[in-house]
Amino acid sequence: MQALASILLLVERGDRVHQALSKALMLVRHFHARLDIFLCDTEGYVHIDPDAPATDARARTHARCVAEGSDYLQALRKSIVAPDVEIASEAICHRSLREAIAEKAQRSATDLIVKAVEASRQDEGGRGAADWAAVAACPVPLLLTRGRSWRPVPKFAAALESSHGAVPASARAVAELSATLALACGADVDLLRVRPGGADARDEPSQGGPQSPESFAGRAPAGPPRFLDGAAKDVVPAYVVERDYDLVVLEKPRLVGAPALRSVAGRVLAAFAGDVVLTDAVASGSGGASADVKGNDRASIAAADPLAAGPRHDH
Repeated sequence: MQALASILLLVERGDRVHQALSKALMLVRHFHARLDIFLCDTEGYVHIDPDAPATDARARTHARCVAEGSDYLQALRKSIVAPDVEIASEAICHRSLREAIAEKAQRSATDLIVKAVEASRQDEGGRGAADWAAVAACPVPLLLTRGRSWRPVPKFAAALESSHGAVPASARAVAELSATLALACGADVDLLRVRPGGADARDEPSQGGPQSPESFAGRAPAGPPRFLDGAAKDVVPAYVVERDYDLVVLEKPRLVGAPALRSVAGRVLAAFAGDVVLTDAVASGSGGASADVKGNDRASIAAADPLAAGPRHDH
């Protein structure tokens, strides 16, 4: 089991930045990790002509963009009372959010990115919408939050969109990450498995091998898998809303924009008020603490001891 050693808070100037900051600080304390606060100003970059020669005017425009972002982060940091947490911050002016996030995650050996779901953006369900460009840009797992507090003993879920045949690496990554989060946060976790054909659970025995989803989730407080019958994009959102989990781990959608809204993740975000973590086989192995896992080869993950420190409940 991999710990999270570096957590990146992706900041936008919005109405939910403090809620995202609080959630990031809570996770940093659970994992004894460091916090990196990052602001990328792409709107300011439009005033800089990338094809223009490196003139003093261009340099001043870029410097002003970075200075304004740095001032914002400095004010945000003044609101933080966390002498026990290692915190760094950086503001940049960049043409591409995707490139900036990828480069920052690489430099900081990031294991998890935390981002607020902004209320100013609305999706088809009327709730704050995800920025799917930012989702696609994240090379590591991404936690999207609206800032809702967790229960004293949180309830997590790992939703696996496929349960027939060989379990894909992305599903194992979802189960492993949910167990990592649950162990550190003292949470109970449900493993949700979708059966599109509605097969009898007795006809589909759980595979309890060392690399099965159950083996990962079994390292956290969990019961047997919960089988959901039907199409994943219908049954998963309905079930997580009914159960009112604090956090749900899902496979990262492969699409962006309008098609992403119709994915399982998009529909969960449209209906669910809790936190959502998106990951895949590549993202799950890209950070600093997980750097020993190469590419999509999640089968190479070896069982490791859970965190030595006991669970904490300072939610």
